[in-house]
Amino acid sequence: MEEKEIEKLRKESLDYSLKDCAATSAMSGFGDNYISPYIISMNAKPYQIGLLTSLPNIFSPIAQIIGSKLMMRFSRKQIVSFAVLSQALMWLPIIFSGYLYLKGFIFAPTFLIFSYALYIFFGSLGGPAWVSWMGDLVKEKELGSYFGLRNSIGTIVSIISITVAGFILDLFKFWNTEKAVFVGFSIIFFLAMVFRILSRRFLLKQYEPKFKFQEEHYFSFISFVKRLPKTNFGKFVILLSFMNFAVNLVGPYFNLYIFRDLKFTYTQFMLLSVSSSIAFFIFYPFWGKLCDKFSYTSVLKFSSILVSFVALLWFLTIFLYPIQAFYYLLFVNFFSGFSWAAFNLATNNFFYLNVSPPKRSLCSAYSSILYGLSIVIGAELGSQLLNILQNRYVNSIMLLSVISGFLRLICGVLFIIIIEEPKVIYRSLLPEFLEKLRKIKSTIILESAAFFQEIYKLPSIIKIILKKENNKENGKEK
Repeated sequence: MEEKEIEKLRKESLDYSLKDCAATSAMSGFGDNYISPYIISMNAKPYQIGLLTSLPNIFSPIAQIIGSKLMMRFSRKQIVSFAVLSQALMWLPIIFSGYLYLKGFIFAPTFLIFSYALYIFFGSLGGPAWVSWMGDLVKEKELGSYFGLRNSIGTIVSIISITVAGFILDLFKFWNTEKAVFVGFSIIFFLAMVFRILSRRFLLKQYEPKFKFQEEHYFSFISFVKRLPKTNFGKFVILLSFMNFAVNLVGPYFNLYIFRDLKFTYTQFMLLSVSSSIAFFIFYPFWGKLCDKFSYTSVLKFSSILVSFVALLWFLTIFLYPIQAFYYLLFVNFFSGFSWAAFNLATNNFFYLNVSPPKRSLCSAYSSILYGLSIVIGAELGSQLLNILQNRYVNSIMLLSVISGFLRLICGVLFIIIIEEPKVIYRSLLPEFLEKLRKIKSTIILESAAFFQEIYKLPSIIKIILKKENNKENGKEK
């Protein structure tokens, strides 16, 4: 195959990947975003809500290791195709768990947890193959801009699907029956399944460059762990695991706080999710350009500090009435989307640029084991701490949020100190940021001055117009 033809196929595949991202984001918006409210509607206990987050993160790394080994025998497209179809079909038992709950089966939340864990398992099974596949399709210089565009498209679709799903749930909740709410969940989860099947169609149209699994690039998990403290990438994996631990200490319980303590509706929950997604959409391309222009590591260090404040800002809701807390959390979630857009993009780019293509699938699988364990430990420890703190005068979930925020801040500082960076963040990003801020400030001042000047002149202008009209009327009368 000629080089021009390969380049054409590569570009077409990247376009199909954008469509795949849109369909997958629709699935996530209709499905993943509402799994937590789904189990809360089953009156699940805090430890079950924690399991919904932690158990899938045990299944995920196991699936990635299996997926890496499958690459020895099957093509990457075959692995991804099977994984995506299997994941799509898992929405059926997830829907069925709601039927079990309505029939009075007490194990319905547990059935949902295991069904969702298998859903994550199949999604992760194709992860290493997909990472390796996309690594061959996206050129190094395109990483920031392409994934920035890809995620922006995904965010738009996610916003739309989250919004529609929220309205569907509140529409069925309007009938004020428990059965109606679960009918609403069944509809949005069925739509999630349909969109995942659609994403598979786009994946099958992508070109797969030739790939041969080479035995010499294989290394064991033990050797991977032993090398972690010795390499820059290894230190990154350790710190990201610590960050996952800190985030999931309280992350799974924010929705419980929203529905149980603040008594928010599904529409309010949807608006909070959309607020975060809009910020993600607006700022993802911006962060992508900064990654390309300066360095992904600089953005990583800067954003690791930003995400620390998200959890700390949540704590202030204890001083607000529910309606005030809702408007305040719209701002907090917008800031969250701004911060996590930078952090997620930077971590993805860090992985692609620090791991050679032959080793990406294994490194992705092994890293996920550590990330998964940190999430499990964080969620389960959070569940235990909620029981310990629940008799205190301050809301236990919000106390946990403060602890999570300070742990994230420690992790952010460690990112700055430990991860090697040729361009220091405050030397590379701050001057340009201040210069842009100065220009924006000047423009705002000038435009504001002109606006108020026109407002000040408005009465005299009105008088002149009225005077002219009177003169015309007097002229006609004469």
